[in-house]
Formats: sequence, structure tokens, C-alpha cells
Amino acid sequence: MFNTELLADVMLLLMFVAVVLALAAVAWATFVALRKRSGGVAKIENHVPARRIVMATLVGTLLLALLTFLLGSSAPMHVNGQLFDNGFWLRAADMFIVTSGVMLLAGGIVYAYSELRNKK
Repeated sequence: MFNTELLADVMLLLMFVAVVLALAAVAWATFVALRKRSGGVAKIENHVPARRIVMATLVGTLLLALLTFLLGSSAPMHVNGQLFDNGFWLRAADMFIVTSGVMLLAGGIVYAYSELRNKK
């Protein structure tokens, strides 16, 4: 009924477009933020250590991605009836999935903590 190869190609194209658009949005947001500040991120803004938060987020995200890549599985999988055994891409896919999950979980925990703290 459906041509699965065509569907897979369309899904891959849409994922590629989504990744390119996401990278373009990040680049644009970075450009606008740097242009507004003309000196990067301020050290302290409204008594909040903004530069330290930015650096901790950047370094933490990169370390988490590296750790999940190194710990990711490279076990071969059957995809559409064919064996997929490229270890790099298996680990990369695992890295993105696990890193996204950990970051979503951390965001939920931080949100819940801030809500509980503000109710007191």
C-alpha cells in the first residue's frame, strides 16, 4: 500500500530541514544577542551571574553529549529488514536521544524546584 523507501526518504529530508532550521535559529539568536551586548554576555546582570550560567550550560551540555556518545550503544540493529552496523552513527543517534532525555528531565526538575521554592 505504501512505498516505505519513499516514506523513509521524505522523513530523512524533513529531519535534515529541521536540523538546518534549528542551527540557523541558534546562529541568528547568538548573533542578535552578541550584537545587543556588543561585548558578549555581561558578567553580572540584575545580581545574577549571567556569564557563569552561560558557561556552565555550554560546558555541561558538551560534556553530557560527549559522555552519552562514549557510553552509547554500537550494537547492530535491523532497520527496514537490513542490518545497520555503522558504530559511529549508532552511537551518535544514542547520544542525541539520551542527551535530549536527560536535558528534558533536568529542565522538569529545575522547573518543579522553582515552583516549590516560590510557593514558600
